[in-house]
Amino acid sequence: MNRAFLIISSAIALAGCMEETVMTGGTPQTATTEELCKIVHWKGNGFDYGADAALTELTRRGEFTLRELDGIRNGLPRIGDSEKAALCGQGFFYDDVNTTTTASGTRKQYAFRDNGLFVYTEQGVVSAIQT
Repeated sequence: MNRAFLIISSAIALAGCMEETVMTGGTPQTATTEELCKIVHWKGNGFDYGADAALTELTRRGEFTLRELDGIRNGLPRIGDSEKAALCGQGFFYDDVNTTTTASGTRKQYAFRDNGLFVYTEQGVVSAIQT
């Protein structure tokens, strides 16, 4: 997502035009899961574009367990979470992903440089976290 879009979205939000909506101008029900995750993540950084409505929609969709939803809300991935839940809690804003595929499966390392977080997954499940 480019910076110009974020600046325009911020200006619209400050004008009160985005209450209970998402950055695309739609509703939580029409947003993608990734958009909803970004909205929840931004609240943790001081920008609320309807994070409560986004979290309610994520809950309604049933893609994440209650434990994962708590981690998403708090931005704290946990060992045993799904890869998607760990990425969602960080707003899908990773800097790098390193993938290793072997006969026993696929391992990934996600680097989040802004907060010094590294999330490791095996077969789509968080196996380790480094801060």
